[in-house]
Amino acid sequence: MRFPIGFGLLLFALVSFLPAKSGSQVPASITVDGHAQDLTHGRYFLYFFDPSCDTSYDVAKNLATLKWKKDVQIIGVVTRAPEQAAAWMGAGETGTGLQKPVSTDFEKLSKVYKFDFPPYAVMIENGKTSRILTIDDFDQIKPEHHVKILRKIGAVE
Repeated sequence: MRFPIGFGLLLFALVSFLPAKSGSQVPASITVDGHAQDLTHGRYFLYFFDPSCDTSYDVAKNLATLKWKKDVQIIGVVTRAPEQAAAWMGAGETGTGLQKPVSTDFEKLSKVYKFDFPPYAVMIENGKTSRILTIDDFDQIKPEHHVKILRKIGAVE
């Protein structure tokens, strides 16, 4: 049975826009605070945020209070307004207190991780996606929901 070329192009387009799944290969490195960060070795929690998003802000404030496992490196990934990222992550009056390094490689990462709205997070272990948390996994009112997920994946104590 033969399929027309148009069907093949449509199938390719659909697959290209599917979200990443656990086990997905990640970029070998991203830029974090102006330096290349290798993602192929170690455990990384990438937290995608928009500095103007209240949910991103509230979730980040909660993440800042958690006791993270020592082998997990948290990296904030700003989705827009990168000039606001450092203050947003900081400990100042308007900051979240998360105080973690920031990547502006959203464009590069968005080729692998596709989502409509932050907050969004990805747990990476030795270059592979081990867990994705979408906006539906985060609860700014009852953070116990996402904390339970983070404990289950061994990111926090």
